[in-house]
Amino acid sequence: MTTSMRAPAPSGAPAARGSAEAARPKVVPGVKLWAIVGAVVLAFEAYVLLRWVSGPNFTAVPPGPTPVPTGIKIAGTVVTMAIDLESAKAAGLA
Repeated sequence: MTTSMRAPAPSGAPAARGSAEAARPKVVPGVKLWAIVGAVVLAFEAYVLLRWVSGPNFTAVPPGPTPVPTGIKIAGTVVTMAIDLESAKAAGLA
């Protein structure tokens, strides 16, 4: 009496017909699912932007009468200088 033993299929190989592995439903990895969600959101954002730009309400807005407060100007200048200094340090220039 002769018995034959098959070697198990490699993990990347497709399963044989009729096996338990072939009956399992295909599982979509989370990365692909989130990529699809991101693509849908991006398409919606593009649609809204294009509708706004091509619509009648896309006009220039005149500057308001209220000037920017001095504290905000100083804070903006300080933050800009800090970013420039850190960038220079990272590049080895300072």
